[in-house]
Amino acid sequence: MSDFNPLTSPAPKEVMLTNPPLVGALAQIRYPKIMAIRQDDYVARFQEFIRHDYHIYEKEEGFGIQTVQGNVVSAGPVAPVHKFKGIKNKSVTLSEDFVAIDTSFYEDGKSGFLEQLSFVITATKNHINPHNMSRLGIRFVHRLVGDKMNNIEEYVRKDFLPPLMKKGETPSSFSQAMYKTKEGFSLGVHWGWVRANQNFPNMDFIQTINKDSWFLDIDCFQQGDKAFSEEGIIYSTAL
Repeated sequence: MSDFNPLTSPAPKEVMLTNPPLVGALAQIRYPKIMAIRQDDYVARFQEFIRHDYHIYEKEEGFGIQTVQGNVVSAGPVAPVHKFKGIKNKSVTLSEDFVAIDTSFYEDGKSGFLEQLSFVITATKNHINPHNMSRLGIRFVHRLVGDKMNNIEEYVRKDFLPPLMKKGETPSSFSQAMYKTKEGFSLGVHWGWVRANQNFPNMDFIQTINKDSWFLDIDCFQQGDKAFSEEGIIYSTAL
């Protein structure tokens, strides 16, 4: 039996696949609210810094209503969300209390993803200047679909599969577990078997598609007040 433990052992060498099951990678850093981000002129400096890589800009605005026992107690516009999109399905999201980078293109591997994250953190530090962060999270979503579902046992251990799945008799099923890493991160792992045209409530990261599929979602995060620094963030996400 191998002594390798994915939670405590050193990370193995990254293996680049020609057709990887990874369908999404996301990193998000939350910080105390910066109201100036509601002003377009303030965000313009951030946009100019990243515009070469993320050249398409969209601003999402909305209207929020808060109710108590069915009665409206407050209503008004919600904080805008600024989205910057680049090539190869890469995007940056900036709001008054978080910045995030996500992609469904991972051919550059972990090093390429961390390079883009470092670039966005530098832009945030230089032009938004949050002093602290309250949460750091990184998430990877994998999905098997199509031909891989015909011989899924080659890709997934049997203990992660429903017993009747090969017979096509299994309804959608979902499992989850929580762990704590030695570095102090919380690690949420979600996996499941999704029938065609079905989804799970409150799990919008698993898009509804017209084929059966199996997914693995790994959500690693750390909460607590810390200084907003590029070195600290990249070191933590590289672990």
